[in-house]
Amino acid sequence: MGSAVALQRAPLPAQAADQQSALEARIRDAVQAAVHYPAAARMMGVTGQARVRLDYRSGVVDDPSLAQSSGAPMLDHAAISAAQTAHYPAPPPELAGRLMRFLVWVEFRSA
Repeated sequence: MGSAVALQRAPLPAQAADQQSALEARIRDAVQAAVHYPAAARMMGVTGQARVRLDYRSGVVDDPSLAQSSGAPMLDHAAISAAQTAHYPAPPPELAGRLMRFLVWVEFRSA
């Protein structure tokens, strides 16, 4: 669902691009695993998805921000909070030290 854009201008070699795609999936999973669905939103049946912008380098995310609102401020806040508290994977050696920007969808669905 999310897409990644390298902030550096040089294109990635094919293997590194594949690894970046795999890393993006792992980052998306890490953020989704950190989601705490607000109890009030759950009780009111509020669902949706918010898109969060992440600047990632070597397993560290700096200042995640809202790229697209879910339409519900409490879900938007929870999405940013999840991005701030997620446990991010280390990158493969070919991507270590590279600054990358990821756009990650964070989903809120009632069970």
